[in-house]
Amino acid sequence: MTTSTLILEFPAVAGRTVTAVCDGGDVTSDAGGLLLKQADNRLGLTVRLAAGLCDARQAGKVEHLALEMLRARVFGIAQGDEDGNDFDRLGGDPGFKVACDRLPATGADLASQPTLSRFENARTPCELVRLGTALMTTAVAQLPRDTRRVVIDVDPTDDPCHGQQQLAFFNGFYDEHCFLPLQVTVQGDGGRQWPAAALLRSGKAGPTVGLASVLRPLVRAIRRRCPQARIELRADSSFGCDAVLRLCHALDLDYTLGLKSNQVLERLSACVRAKLEEEVAKARAAAPDDPHAGDGLRVYQLFPYQAGPWEGWERVVLRAEWTQGTYNPGLFTSSVNRQHRVIF
Repeated sequence: MTTSTLILEFPAVAGRTVTAVCDGGDVTSDAGGLLLKQADNRLGLTVRLAAGLCDARQAGKVEHLALEMLRARVFGIAQGDEDGNDFDRLGGDPGFKVACDRLPATGADLASQPTLSRFENARTPCELVRLGTALMTTAVAQLPRDTRRVVIDVDPTDDPCHGQQQLAFFNGFYDEHCFLPLQVTVQGDGGRQWPAAALLRSGKAGPTVGLASVLRPLVRAIRRRCPQARIELRADSSFGCDAVLRLCHALDLDYTLGLKSNQVLERLSACVRAKLEEEVAKARAAAPDDPHAGDGLRVYQLFPYQAGPWEGWERVVLRAEWTQGTYNPGLFTSSVNRQHRVIF
């Protein structure tokens, strides 16, 4: 049997012949995995992660190594193929096989969805802790040792899910069934952020659930790496509460935390709102035909405040802003002595 190459002739353009020759061999649509492989080779992340796993399988019967399956799963998620069923296609993709250290044409296919599912479900709580430690260590290792200031950003992020999955609950704020993982990043003097932790939580978890268990080892690791650095915790108003403030004081952290408004804060900031509304009225009088006159005007105020359960007084910064014809206040409490505009 002979294999013929398909050749397509197209009309000439400016006297030049246009020909399509279909002899490119195997083609991949997932070449981005090769870039992920390069980044992983530099960081050594998947090797560190795999070192924390226990493989109880009989060595003589192993077809897919733990590192290989872990790498395939991580690369797949990173390029948007988070569903295990995607590996029915990715397992034989030549570009993705190269990213996972298998030959594109002659190498065996990567692990299938059932194999990867068994691999994931076999993990123990101790292994998950070791995986989290490996990610944290990799992130902290990117900080230069002479770093003077490290910022830890924390944020709960909704992860929509489908079907009856474990820990999947309806979240009224996001109006969907989801997980609510806690994302943690670290940032040094250069301003580049590195993912340091991702804690899987149920869809109805409170914002601060698991924060202390992630923050304590992370702070210790940063201080071992950068002993001269001041560490600041930065978070939105979900974390502006007594428990987080006490944790920051106990760990000797600087902090900038958002606050939710209440009647006391509204009363304390009433004069600022009145001043802003006066400025908006002047802007509208100067440009009566402009429906957006006054938008973007801002007034800042600094004042002391202590909520009922708090240990003491805190510095609160108010940014009163007029946005799309409405009053839009923003509140933060910060232990860092810097200009109000910089905090926001």
